[in-house]
Amino acid sequence: GGIEEGEDPKTAAFRELREETGVSSAEILAEVVDIKEPIYKEVLSFFAPYLKEQL
Repeated sequence: GGIEEGEDPKTAAFRELREETGVSSAEILAEVVDIKEPIYKEVLSFFAPYLKEQL
């Protein structure tokens, strides 16, 4: 997924998680990676090791 205009990366991560899995309550414990490839494109990865609800 991508980040919509005016959306911050963490909000986008929660939105994408909800859209792709239906999970609406998760907690981001840490930002794992921040890679820039190429210079104009920033890639952030978020992992949810703990979910507040069962799938």
